[in-house]
Parts: sequence; C-alpha cells; structure tokens
Amino acid sequence: MAREYNHDYATCDETYATLCVYHHDLDPDAVSHLLELRPTRSQRRGDVRNPNAAAPVPLPTGAWFLCTRDASRSRDVRFHIDLLLRVLAEKGDAIRQLAAQGCQLRIDCYWESAHGHGGPMIWPETMARLAELGIELGFDVYFYGEDGRPPRATPEAP
Repeated sequence: MAREYNHDYATCDETYATLCVYHHDLDPDAVSHLLELRPTRSQRRGDVRNPNAAAPVPLPTGAWFLCTRDASRSRDVRFHIDLLLRVLAEKGDAIRQLAAQGCQLRIDCYWESAHGHGGPMIWPETMARLAELGIELGFDVYFYGEDGRPPRATPEAP
C-alpha cells in the first residue's frame, strides 16, 4: 500500500522533528564523524546555556541534534520523521554503535495544533524502522485556544 504525505495537514500549524543523541561525555565531533553528518546544533557537557544570563547554567550532558525545521515546511510530522530516517538509511551500524556506547537516541517531534482538534499520526512502517534502529520517538504537542494563544495554566484573577 503506497502512503502519501499530507503536507497541508489541516489540524497542524507547525511541525518538525529532531534526531537527538545524548551521552554524559558525548563528543559531538565524534558523532559527526561516525554518522558522516553535520548537526544543526550540538553541545558538550559543561558548555554554558544562556552565557549572558545573570546565573549561567552549565549543561549536564553532551548532545548532538539534527533538525528538520529549516528543511521543510510540511505540516505532516510523518514527512519530517521520514526525512531523518532517509538520512539514516545506510547508517544502522553507526546508530547501533552509538547505542552500544551508552548513547540515548531518539527523535523528538514538535507539533503545534492549528485549532485544538486532531493530532499527529505515525505509520506502522515508520514505527518498524524506528524499532529496527532502536530509536525512541517523543512528542512535544501544543494545543492553542480558539483565539490563537496558548491556554492559561490557571484562570486570571478578577
């Protein structure tokens, strides 16, 4: 059965996916070399988050990220996940080597609702490929109110 992406996914306002590789002592350059890919962002343990903040926070772990945000404007998260899986298609041995070294590998998906109804879908074939590579899948899902603003956690005081 041929699958077709719905790039104009009506219930989604924005989506993208990020391959994340985490390890306490991760060397991002070593990951880039092993995967033969350049990350969209990386960090080493001890790098400072928000260096200009009043109290800069050193990062507790190393990380390597490859994000589809600037690669496509498709509103079908399946497309974004498959973009990453296509990049990783011939890199199964490298992915398994990273896992054997204790790295956590996952694809994190950002998904923003257009109007608070309906959510992302994942095809079984995609889940099988993720499982074959041992890659977890996570979602940050945001549902906004009818006025287009995020819902308030607590009601406003009178």
